Amino acid sequence: MSDDRQPTSVIPEIRAHLPMAEEELDAIEAVERCMVEKINAVHEKTGGTSMLLKLEIAALALMPLMDQSVEAAEDSGLDRSSVQNSMLDLVIKRAREIWGQGGN
Repeated sequence: MSDDRQPTSVIPEIRAHLPMAEEELDAIEAVERCMVEKINAVHEKTGGTSMLLKLEIAALALMPLMDQSVEAAEDSGLDRSSVQNSMLDLVIKRAREIWGQGGN
């Protein structure tokens, strides 16, 4: 496994689940390529991209996490809203970390 493909994070909740499997890393790279390709295509065609476009892409990317957080809440007897909010907070924290690192 190539270490340079592994996420680097100081976030304990992320570090606890590293390293990621090769298939997971491949999936992340494929989604990133597709997202960038589609955003660039819109930019080239229209001369720009809207905040709404990026917001919708981000929201769609969160849907599997929202589903999994509901399952985790139900399995553990925790409040669904609390678990979802914790996961969303973690995603925002990670997004800021990735952004601060200059990308993925």
